[in-house]
Amino acid sequence: MLGSQQLTAGGATVLLPKKLKVGRHNLTVTFTPVAGSNVTAPRIATAVQLRVVKAKAKVTLVKAKRAKRNLRDGRSSVKRIRINAPRKAKLKGKVRIQIGKQVVGKARVKKVKGKFIAKVKVKNVRKTGQVRVIYTGDKRFKRNVMKFR
Repeated sequence: MLGSQQLTAGGATVLLPKKLKVGRHNLTVTFTPVAGSNVTAPRIATAVQLRVVKAKAKVTLVKAKRAKRNLRDGRSSVKRIRINAPRKAKLKGKVRIQIGKQVVGKARVKKVKGKFIAKVKVKNVRKTGQVRVIYTGDKRFKRNVMKFR
């Protein structure tokens, strides 16, 4: 049983567990009259299908002003990237920085002081182009891309 709720004004909202996995789930919703009530309806069960989809995480550069975001030619640096999840969910996964199709850095997402951060060491950059910060996603969160020049 995932949960139960008393019927109010013809409807009820049942909160499902956070650990419910992404995908389709078959549920059986059952109406059971309360003993001693005036309701004489029979016990009714209905099968429904629930679809859980991946949530979207937001990717941002930490303390990144326009000049600080730039990746300099021939220099390596460390970029801190914060990923925000809805409703304080726990994030896992990796972050990758690309210039064009070339991967110039990658790191795992870790929880640091209550925030999900990836410290990406960017190797020497030799070409120019559009920079993409990519959160690869995990079982519960979609892949997300932030682009800038």
